[in-house]
This record gives sequence, structure tokens and C-alpha cells, in this order.
Amino acid sequence: LAGGTAAAYGSVRGLFGVTELAALWPGAPSGTRPLVHADGSAVDVGELELNNYLPYQLLRDTDAASMAHSLEVRVPLLDDDLVDVVLRSPGLTKADLLRAVDPSLVWLAERRKRTFTLPFATWMQGSLRDPVRDAVGLLGGSSLGFDSRALQEVLASFDAGRAGWRPVWALAVLGMWLDRRPARAPALSVGS
Repeated sequence: LAGGTAAAYGSVRGLFGVTELAALWPGAPSGTRPLVHADGSAVDVGELELNNYLPYQLLRDTDAASMAHSLEVRVPLLDDDLVDVVLRSPGLTKADLLRAVDPSLVWLAERRKRTFTLPFATWMQGSLRDPVRDAVGLLGGSSLGFDSRALQEVLASFDAGRAGWRPVWALAVLGMWLDRRPARAPALSVGS
């Protein structure tokens, strides 16, 4: 792939493409750096998922959702020793792990994968429509350097079904945070 692993990973997990980000936030840092280990070997996608998406998205969301309902969630398959064994055993499968715990659980590895999706798009077209638009508008009027016209284009793309809810929600959350921070807090600027 052109751009290497970093660019490919960014296109899957990122909210905006390089061109779109440059239009939205003209002062933002640009470009991707090759992702390599100290010895110069390339970082693979599994490592990126384990060190980025898992802790900063999946576990963070799990923690927030479980705490909101006074639940404690345990993640035994993320035990440090188990993760170390799995990373050193490239041929190991989910079925192998389940077989090691209890052979009667192997059927779980053979089930069709299912998703759990919250209806953010529906909410953002319904009861959250005005708060989201107000927050994105605040972001456009902030001192952060976002381009108001480009922000409105993102909203229009979402309304027309050409863009997903995640980029719009991220912009709205940033706008909401800016709106609610104490007046005495220092202003944010690009590069700080």
C-alpha cells in the first residue's frame, strides 16, 4: 500500500483523511511517519491495534459504560502473561485458547461474529441534532483555527448520508468541551 502501514492504519482508524483534515484544520500537523521499532523493523497492524485501538477506544468505552452502571468488567484474555504467550505464538487461534480453558467452549470461536452498535447516527439526526450543530458551530468560531465552511460541509455530508457519525461526533464533542471549560483556562492553540 502507498504510504505504508501508518497510512493504511490511519485510513481505517482515523476520523478524517489527510486532505479532509487539511481543509478542516489548516494549521494541523500533516503527514504520517513510518512506524518502526528501535531496530528498524516495521510495526504490524496487530501491534497498532493492541497499543492504540484496544486501550484508547475499546477499553476506554468499556470502562465508561460499565462505570455508568456500577459494574466492574474483567478482561481475562488481556492478562499480561497470556498476551505475551499469544504474541510469541503466531499460529495460535481463538479455538486453541478456548480449548486450553475448557474444550466445551470451542463453539464460541466458531460462532459468526456480531457487532454491538449504538445508534449515534439516529440520535444525531433526532434529539442530539441541535446540540451537535451548535457545538460544531462553536468549534468553527473558536481560536483553534478550524475552517467554518469545511465544518459545515462535514455536517452536510452527514445529513446527506455520505459521511458517518464518528467524525461529526468527534468535532461536536470538542466543541462541547470548549463551551464548558472554565473561562480562566488558557486558550488552546495549534502546537500546544
